[in-house]
Amino acid sequence: MKCNTIKTLVLFTLLILSFFVSNSSYGSHAVGGEITYICLGQDTAGNDIMQVTLVYYRDCLGVDAPNQVTVCYSSVSCGFNSTFSAPKDTVIDVSPICSGLTSTCQGGSYPGIEQHIFIGQVTLTSQCNDWIFSFATCCRNAAITTGPGSSGFYLEACLNNLDAPCNSSPYLANLPIAFVCDSQQFVFNHGATDPDGDSLVYRIIPPMQGGGCNYSGYV
Repeated sequence: MKCNTIKTLVLFTLLILSFFVSNSSYGSHAVGGEITYICLGQDTAGNDIMQVTLVYYRDCLGVDAPNQVTVCYSSVSCGFNSTFSAPKDTVIDVSPICSGLTSTCQGGSYPGIEQHIFIGQVTLTSQCNDWIFSFATCCRNAAITTGPGSSGFYLEACLNNLDAPCNSSPYLANLPIAFVCDSQQFVFNHGATDPDGDSLVYRIIPPMQGGGCNYSGYV
């Protein structure tokens, strides 16, 4: 069974909690994100052809999102470390505001969030049990009151195509854009689903700030 991108899912949960714990703590640009992948099949040599999707949530009052991102894919056991580019495919205004109001994404005054979707394709030429797809950028907003202001923003998803060739990752069906009120109970269902029917387990970890990839620099 593959590693079911639990780090991605949990990191995303912690990002949402840290950015939306009060009405004064949402980020200036990097609000959250996730990495998922789909196996499109295998080439004539039996190598997995992977479509990798990076979803990046941006506060519309912050800096612009890039037109493409650099995604690292690496494996310690196979001694592999490289990158590929994922161009921007779609941008959607997903601001959680009432109809009839205008968000900052559209020039209004209400909090606005954009969903930027980047899609790339890569062929994995080895079967490894510890593939990592990862993305890093700088920085989270210095105005965050829960401690991580100006820290790096990092996402990763893991894959084991040694024991489970041509496997796909879980994905999140629900948009993580709810506003959370201070001192009030809040329940959110990410709607995580695995297309291969693998079991999913959640585990809370400290938000990660970087991985083992040799990035040339932040986006």
